[in-house]
Amino acid sequence: MNVNIALAQKAASLARRGITGQDLGAKLGVRAPEANALTAIGRAEQERHSYRLTVAEVELLSALAAEHAALLREGAIRSPKSKDVAWRAGRSAGWAAATARKRIFDERYDDTVGMHVNGMGFVHVAGNGHMSLTPAGWALIHFMGGVE
Repeated sequence: MNVNIALAQKAASLARRGITGQDLGAKLGVRAPEANALTAIGRAEQERHSYRLTVAEVELLSALAAEHAALLREGAIRSPKSKDVAWRAGRSAGWAAATARKRIFDERYDDTVGMHVNGMGFVHVAGNGHMSLTPAGWALIHFMGGVE
């Protein structure tokens, strides 16, 4: 069965607005069971696309890897400071930590939900201003061809 992905995304969008069942099928021009199947496919497609890294996240990962490699070449064994990573990327001082804390962090405490939340797991942001790539972050950098 070939699925019209554009129609599936439209079904997911309409379902998010509260239109379901026969009403959804009427708007899409299909029967209700087909509309429900299209909604499920559309939601799965949207979830799949939500894991794409943004340009800023890729830039952050590359700058963090480059800064860490530069520190190692200088003989330093510490992790890079977030302001140095931001400087390497040509951004303002708080950019690196703020960008990492949106989605690509490993774990942090979220005051709004009152518990620890997990991110994508590529960057560890310490409370003292330092940040480092996790093993998954290093694997991604090597896959992208970022650092020798």
